[in-house]
Amino acid sequence: MFKAYLWLAPYVIIALLAATVFYYRAEVANADKQNIKLSTELTSVTATAKQQEKTINTLLEMNAAKDKIVSDIVDNVASINENTRQLSKDIGELKESDTDVKTLLDTAIPPELNRLLNR
Repeated sequence: MFKAYLWLAPYVIIALLAATVFYYRAEVANADKQNIKLSTELTSVTATAKQQEKTINTLLEMNAAKDKIVSDIVDNVASINENTRQLSKDIGELKESDTDVKTLLDTAIPPELNRLLNR
């Protein structure tokens, strides 16, 4: 009885091999689709990363320029303060050494001029 079905063995083996081939072929096709999808995503992410890197570099350059501007402003304010201090000192010395200057500086300033000077 077993011998009667023995002639089917090659057909069963061929059918199993064919099923295995079709299964792995489908797996390869799915892997190819996934590879294409991941490749597209990688390209997109890479482009985004490059754009973000450009933006970061631009921001760093802007920050450096801002730091330079702030440094220049601080230097200018320090210079103005030093000039103002020196001018006040010079006026004080002149007031002490010259009676005409003392008289002029002790004169009352008209309110309109005082308002303009003290804005």
